[in-house]
Amino acid sequence: MNAINLLKSVTLALALGLTASVAAAPPKPSPEGFDHYMVLMAAGTLDLSVSEPAPGVTGCNGLFCDGEYFQRVIMGRDDAELALFTEDAKDFFAARFGIDVDDPTLAGRISFGLFMTNPDWQYRMYTSSDTRTPSTGWPVRDGGYVLMVMDPEGVELGGEFEGSVAAAGSVMFYGNYNILIGKGRATEELVMLFKSSRPAQIQPDGSVALLCELEHEDWGSGFAAVSVANVPLAGNLVQGVGRNVLTFPRYPGAH
Repeated sequence: MNAINLLKSVTLALALGLTASVAAAPPKPSPEGFDHYMVLMAAGTLDLSVSEPAPGVTGCNGLFCDGEYFQRVIMGRDDAELALFTEDAKDFFAARFGIDVDDPTLAGRISFGLFMTNPDWQYRMYTSSDTRTPSTGWPVRDGGYVLMVMDPEGVELGGEFEGSVAAAGSVMFYGNYNILIGKGRATEELVMLFKSSRPAQIQPDGSVALLCELEHEDWGSGFAAVSVANVPLAGNLVQGVGRNVLTFPRYPGAH
């Protein structure tokens, strides 16, 4: 083998090795005291003029889209399963925040409905203690129910927040993460339930910080700290800026 061919062989080998390491970085050890952890980020560009960014995904207005596609297609829920999920969500909001979403006196003071995150936000899992993760990450699909306070005077809370008032722009969530891991026939879905620990206040610039409890059928209870600080660009474009750290358990020694 001459020098040129040798150089080509070495370069190719290095390139293949680098590609392999980038394409499938090994799992990261969990921090001491934790069984599982993940880092999710979003850095896609949203076009506010696009209401249907992907086939079947409709009703998008910035970060959130209509949630029917998420429930029916991604989670695969039929009418009965979706009805049960809806009742669970209503029970959660009533128990934690003392809000009965069907209370006629709250009509116009709150909004309540299904949502899914806009796929153009490019929400992805980049680090995990449980799976090899490529540099491009694994797609994170999430959706469920969002409850938002619309009344300028706020809404008085009950449940675990008896005596508190949720200001206009406060949001509370109940839903699922569905992370698509792998490619082709080797894909699997990592599904978790999330539910707001407390009301989160959307700031005037649209940013928001969320604290959520997590549930996984095998890992038990966990915790997620989410921040969204999207940046307006020219025209109808918005640069996505999302960060989310998830751990199981919530803290060392928790059950």
